[in-house]
Amino acid sequence: MNASTRNDPPGKDWISRFDKEFKKKKNDWTKLSTSKFSKSHYHLGYELDALMAAFEVTGRKDYLDEARTYVNNVKKAADKPAPQLNDDYEGWLWEKDGKERPLGECCFWRYVTKLLRIIKETPGLYEDTIYKQFFDETLAFTEKNIWRKWFERATKDSPDHKKNPRYIYPLRTHMASHWAFIALNLSKLTADEAIKSQCGDVSSVINNGLRKNLHPPENNPDAYFWNATWNPDNEGDPNLPSDNKVEVQDVSHANHVISYIVESFEQGIFWTLEDIKKFANTLKHIVWKPANFDFFDLVNGTHEKVDNVERPGRRQSDGWVKLGRVDGAFRGIYDTCLKENDKFAKHGKQAAQLYANLALNEIKRGLKLISPAEGETLEPGKRHTITWKDKRFEGTVNIHYSTDNGNTWNEIASGTSNDGARGWQVPDITSNRCLVRIHRTDGSAEDVSGVFSIVRG
Repeated sequence: MNASTRNDPPGKDWISRFDKEFKKKKNDWTKLSTSKFSKSHYHLGYELDALMAAFEVTGRKDYLDEARTYVNNVKKAADKPAPQLNDDYEGWLWEKDGKERPLGECCFWRYVTKLLRIIKETPGLYEDTIYKQFFDETLAFTEKNIWRKWFERATKDSPDHKKNPRYIYPLRTHMASHWAFIALNLSKLTADEAIKSQCGDVSSVINNGLRKNLHPPENNPDAYFWNATWNPDNEGDPNLPSDNKVEVQDVSHANHVISYIVESFEQGIFWTLEDIKKFANTLKHIVWKPANFDFFDLVNGTHEKVDNVERPGRRQSDGWVKLGRVDGAFRGIYDTCLKENDKFAKHGKQAAQLYANLALNEIKRGLKLISPAEGETLEPGKRHTITWKDKRFEGTVNIHYSTDNGNTWNEIASGTSNDGARGWQVPDITSNRCLVRIHRTDGSAEDVSGVFSIVRG
């Protein structure tokens, strides 16, 4: 990102990158939406999230119109009765294996429920005739053919099949997170009290199960370590399955866990700012490998093939990147990685989702450092005014500087007024790897400057 873009409206550069990616991939996304296989919809869910993030940044309805078209296409592709089980529900085969699986449906439909919530909570959309019709029809479809279908198959015996709790409470934490995501949003959308109660039960079980799975790593008490499998003894919770296998969570699938937790945090439910900061520390201090501008594969900072794929730690767009809505240091990590590691975006596969969510981070964080700007040159020993903008003007901020590209930090001010300006005596040193960092003292937002220089004129 060059110096000029630092003073552009928040997210402008990232949205520009998203638009280019969207134009390039639009036809591919449409093909995914018309597929009769839920494996295609699984991948389309990432693009649905990207379009919603782009809408939240810009307010442009054409992004939501595209998302609405994809959802309608997926609904039209459903078969009735469901192909796998003899019940009265619509569904999709996973692929040409003759089986219907919950994974593709719940992964895609978590973002459908978010789309419905955006429509309901955005003035002008819910009152729009076209969007209101889409909302009503899609909510009814979701209640019947996503929620009731898999919840009943998970909890009820019938003449045609036996109940299978793993439909809703799978063996893997990331799969359960999809259902927690759906339950979180559907509980705010449905008028059906039975579904609302079921959503509450599912959320409670998965939230508590995830919480029990989180532990501080030995080398960083302010971060989180967890397994991809549930605690082997379930700690008394009969709903969560266990086969006594313990596998460290991989970074790629951790995306889904974190995506849900960020969504829940933003709604003020269960997960806290302290949790978000600890997940952010996991990425910054354990997963991120700045020496070669890359990421480890597992959340304990080690490498291992995941699903026979090398370096899945580069998959960041669906969850990890969203932690940047609180932590401004993330922008620098992804800026650096995209600039220095040409394999990052290609391996991540969801570049559009990455760009759109990086733009949304800039909007939601609300705190923007104006000066020093990237590429600026300051003179040693002179006075410089650090300036910033913040949507929230009350409270206080802490300000630090670094002369070694963020490896070490020195305090400029602690608990200073969040009024947008602070005088700074530039240190009497020479470096072209300088940064300034500002963050609210309550930890709710942070921003870091681009790299600037301190040199004698």
